[in-house]
Amino acid sequence: MNDNEIILVSQKVQEKFYNFSSKITRGLSKTDKKFIKDIGIGILSGKSSILRQIAQELKEKINLKKVIKRLTYHLDKEDLSEKLKDNQIRYISHNSDRNRLYIVDPSDILKKYAHKQEGLSRVRDGSTGKIGNGYETINIISADKVENEYNLNTVVSELYSNKIEIDTMKQVLFDRIIDIIIASDKKGVFVFDRGFDDKKLYSFFRDNDSSFIVRSTGIRDLYYKNEKIGFKNLAKKVKLSQSFKVKGRLFNAGIIDVEIPLDPHPRKKNPELFSAKLFVGRYKNGGYWYILFSLPNHNDLSEKELIEFVFNAYKIRWKIEEIHRHIKTEYQWESMRLGTYKRLKALNTILWIVVNFVYKMKSLKYNFIATFQHLMTDVIKRLDKIPNFIYYRISLSIRECFLLLRRYKKNKRKHSNEKSIQLLLSFD
Repeated sequence: MNDNEIILVSQKVQEKFYNFSSKITRGLSKTDKKFIKDIGIGILSGKSSILRQIAQELKEKINLKKVIKRLTYHLDKEDLSEKLKDNQIRYISHNSDRNRLYIVDPSDILKKYAHKQEGLSRVRDGSTGKIGNGYETINIISADKVENEYNLNTVVSELYSNKIEIDTMKQVLFDRIIDIIIASDKKGVFVFDRGFDDKKLYSFFRDNDSSFIVRSTGIRDLYYKNEKIGFKNLAKKVKLSQSFKVKGRLFNAGIIDVEIPLDPHPRKKNPELFSAKLFVGRYKNGGYWYILFSLPNHNDLSEKELIEFVFNAYKIRWKIEEIHRHIKTEYQWESMRLGTYKRLKALNTILWIVVNFVYKMKSLKYNFIATFQHLMTDVIKRLDKIPNFIYYRISLSIRECFLLLRRYKKNKRKHSNEKSIQLLLSFD
């Protein structure tokens, strides 16, 4: 691969980042737009969310302390983070269709050695189960099936401290879901794991007439044909009439119409009920799956199509956990350290927006494979050895593209390619 081809790919990536940044910063001041471009380049080229390392990556001629001070000044702005979240949600959600999945999942930022950061509270490390100092986050990604694979986007992340926030974490989540519902015109399906199986969530979706899929804990009472029945007893009534193979394994499933009681306390007379469906599935020689769902935009699907959609939607939910690992590993998510909670929240918002650019660059994966094969594949000259979760390798290739930005600006090489080299964006 010659230098000119490498330069063309790097130029394409930088142009796409410029366009991406322009959309995300719509409505912001000129200085705020430049700040987002600068901090985005620092995160992508340094693969870091530590402010000092981001500032070092910018290679500015002024003192490093002044660069950090400038970045900190913008992170302190009251409304910057909220405007960025609104722009990001509109940017991703405006073209939603009914099959887009919005996957919701909490995570944690563990601060093992921190004791004085503002808003630190006790959180459970999802990897080890141990309790330590840190912050909770609530995160939403989108997944769109294109042919036989999914395109992923990081939609929004909310960093949360129960010592500082007035609203509950669930209320913060509901506010963001409402933003997505409005931006998507009620298209798309929200997917949750068992931790969200509660009456407040079902009441919320009933009130907003939106689609959801929730893995059930299987311990609540439900109503069937106006009769209150225990969950497990009702599940036994579901005929697992539909069969299909998933990666060679036989899966049997069925669905049944149910009603979910929404009253905070049990009521014998006139309970408040919400109509939904119960999915019961079982792998041959395996355990049972219980899913409660409501899909008002999918009424035209047959029972088999509905079962397959719900099963596949929940199965793809694990992708958000892979994204959590990716951001923690490649962008040092847990290493963010700033003096105030407000700055930390703003940097968390920006990090998730910038990482979304990485996920959008999946469209250039074959360009990256041809240009940076040593970064994109496990074995040289073996394109079938591309890792399953390709975004780790895309992160490396994007970093190389932004390093080339400065490398070629420093090396003023006098040859026929000099004109194309000068086309690289400076973002000044």
